[in-house]
Amino acid sequence: MRMPTEADMSQEQTDIYIDAPLDGRVLVTGPPGTGKTVIAFLRAHTISKKKKKITVAMYQNVLKEYASSAAEGEFTVSTMHKWWKNWWGNFALPPAGAPPIIQGNMGAQTVIFLPGCQGMKTVKVNEIFGTPFKNNRGIPWNDKDKTWCVWKDYYEENISLFEPYVSPKEALPMIGKWGEDGQFDHDFDKIMDYLVENEENLDKDKVNWGHLIVDESQDMSPSLHQALKFISSQIFKGTPAKEAPALTLFADENQRLHENNSTIDNILTSQNIPDARHYKLSRNYRNTLEIALLASHFYVGLGGIPQLPERRGDKPKLLNKSSLKDAIQFIYTYAKNHENKEIGIFVQNHSQRKKYVKEMIKIIDAESNGNLSVQSYDFNDPDWKNAEKLVFDKAGFISVFTKDMSKGLEFDAVFIVEIQSISVEPSALDEFRMSMYVLTSRARSNLFLMLTTDDTKPTILDYLPEKKTNLIEYIK
Repeated sequence: MRMPTEADMSQEQTDIYIDAPLDGRVLVTGPPGTGKTVIAFLRAHTISKKKKKITVAMYQNVLKEYASSAAEGEFTVSTMHKWWKNWWGNFALPPAGAPPIIQGNMGAQTVIFLPGCQGMKTVKVNEIFGTPFKNNRGIPWNDKDKTWCVWKDYYEENISLFEPYVSPKEALPMIGKWGEDGQFDHDFDKIMDYLVENEENLDKDKVNWGHLIVDESQDMSPSLHQALKFISSQIFKGTPAKEAPALTLFADENQRLHENNSTIDNILTSQNIPDARHYKLSRNYRNTLEIALLASHFYVGLGGIPQLPERRGDKPKLLNKSSLKDAIQFIYTYAKNHENKEIGIFVQNHSQRKKYVKEMIKIIDAESNGNLSVQSYDFNDPDWKNAEKLVFDKAGFISVFTKDMSKGLEFDAVFIVEIQSISVEPSALDEFRMSMYVLTSRARSNLFLMLTTDDTKPTILDYLPEKKTNLIEYIK
């Protein structure tokens, strides 16, 4: 993620990241391109210098990886799903009647289970226990019981190292609905009930998350916001503001992509945030004037549209290619001629994502072009499930993502492809416009909308700006 210098920042941005209170709850709102994510990280750096525990939580893995470089190792960047799990695991009590230590067997060897490491990857486990443990036959994974464990003799030699991870923890309450990263959603009502029921026995220092910064918080459900407010204000009732858990929330309800998202009013009400703690951004720093004008065509009238930028560029283009092969060839030729640019391709679904990734790799290999690389992500795709391998802010990378992963990202040039496959229901027109508003505003300098069809007039054209508006250059 490209971070500005202080000289690059506007007064309204500086006022927020320097002057906004560091305790209690703060909300920052603004349309795409106004620098919300940048300010989130600048604010995190400011808080980390005060030696406070700080986490920046993002909606999904792609956005987390996009922004992680800006942390510079000074604080944690996580998805909200993972943050809840780690926060809960830090303080949760053992289930009633559970043994303090659980033993098992691996072949002839006795092992001690490590339920406190549940869900951790090998790299993280080795990071916790260090080189001596790796050199002592490594950390074993008990496939039968689906848990990490440690050889009993080595545990007894290093009890202080493993003791925090051997006690079972009450499971994080979940409900049966899959989240973005293939995880169940959290049951926030049960989480709050658990905190109330066990309040006297909980370690408040472990419950206290320090300062949590949530980007794209409109993508979080109203029940999540209610839970965060309940924990910070009710569980820590009477705690001095500087010592209680704090929240900074960033949101733009024009970028809501799901039915259970929160509106700005939802957030203000759920979090009980006064007007004095609601900061608003208005100036677009990302797009050219031409791209911003097209994006504004899809604006649905929520929360305010940003001031138009002064930077000029090419008019967005609408192209119709007769086949996937022709579309790929066009994008590849553009990428080859602009190898100094970051390029993003946004498709409508994962089926299209697979096709574009496969064909783009094929043409790059056929051309033996070592200056261009393709990257993608889908937690269900074994070839592209590792978000940690994604590279951003580096020229020569062609990133292929579904439209649902576009939030918060930006590229020098953006291709929104297969738009003829978009089905627009009149009853869901606002949802379509919000989606297009998000997608078109991802481009810094060049934007292409692409059809792949033989249809002389696909339905989607009825929902794009007419030629007379001069917002799009229609290319046959």
